[in-house]
Amino acid sequence: MKWILAVACACPMVLSHDLGGPLGLVAAAPLIWFLGQHERPFALGFLAGVIEGFFGMVGAADYSLFITIVVAFECGIARAALAWAIGRRQGPLLIAAVVVVGQGVQASHVLFVPYAGGLDLVSVPWLAWPAAFGGGALLSFLCCLLCVALAGRKSDRRPALIAFAALLAAAAAHELFRPAAAPPIPLNARAIQGAIPIWAYRLEAVDEAARDLIRARYLRAALSGPKDGLIILPETAVRQRYGSGEMTDVYRRLHREGADLIAGVNRRVDGGLRNSVLVWRSDEATPSFQAKKGLVPIFEREFEAGEDPGLLLPHGGRAMVCVESIYPKYAPVDAATAWYLVISNGAGLGRSACRNSFERQSRQRAIETGRSLVRLGQDGLTYVVSPR
Repeated sequence: MKWILAVACACPMVLSHDLGGPLGLVAAAPLIWFLGQHERPFALGFLAGVIEGFFGMVGAADYSLFITIVVAFECGIARAALAWAIGRRQGPLLIAAVVVVGQGVQASHVLFVPYAGGLDLVSVPWLAWPAAFGGGALLSFLCCLLCVALAGRKSDRRPALIAFAALLAAAAAHELFRPAAAPPIPLNARAIQGAIPIWAYRLEAVDEAARDLIRARYLRAALSGPKDGLIILPETAVRQRYGSGEMTDVYRRLHREGADLIAGVNRRVDGGLRNSVLVWRSDEATPSFQAKKGLVPIFEREFEAGEDPGLLLPHGGRAMVCVESIYPKYAPVDAATAWYLVISNGAGLGRSACRNSFERQSRQRAIETGRSLVRLGQDGLTYVVSPR
């Protein structure tokens, strides 16, 4: 029975990644209560984490079962560590600290997929205040403290609730008085959005109609509109190598017609394949490229990571490619950076909870850095986020 209950306690955690919002505040409460009822909860916490990670990845259309299992295993280790902290019975601070350290490890490198309910709070404005105050670590800390206050040991509840209230008050005060880190950006841009799912791209190689649909949605749409501003296309919207083919011809024509262009492209450099951002200003003879640094293991095994410096976009923008927007280290805060652009191939994750969580993590970059952020996703999820 206890194994069945461990699986049941994982369900709110899975939903918190998928739905976000206030559920992220209390999703861990059933698990914390359940683990506190057992003397040796490590294995139960591991099982709950595996279930959470596995079902969070269900629906990830372009990821293999192997990657799903790896993510589930990582999540299992994170929840087993939470169980260990609960079993130590040393108070709420150790429990919350373990959650924060786990989140820090998971958000440090693309070998790890971050799973923490705290990041989901950025989908509700007032719950996002702590992100501006201290980022994802504080959000995770806040969630864990509230869950301990609701469902932890009786002796832990009062100090956890006091710490939760103090942090929330400090974050609210910070939100009231903090200035915007960067001024508003007068961005005249046109985002070319195809809203094409991943299965259409899989048909492209054998189905001429699918290939024509993709190119019409992106290349012909880019050519047909105004050229007096910035034109942005998402990551690998048209899957051709840059340097030859219709895609390259269209980009060159757009440049000749006076457009500033940003696009996600694949290109070969010294025999290696790079997933890159193309930036081609109307006043420059040749385009510049920024190679993707954060590659997804196994899935992007044919690519190599680049070490290019970040390109400065019009109006002081910086580009991040797909998964890079999840990790704070790819969003440096400096005086030259006024806004961020995320170009993504979100269709590869299908309609999974994992992708919905990634969406909110991209929005957190805007809140915690104080910069506006534009996110352009291949399958229709395109939006602008203000620093607040």
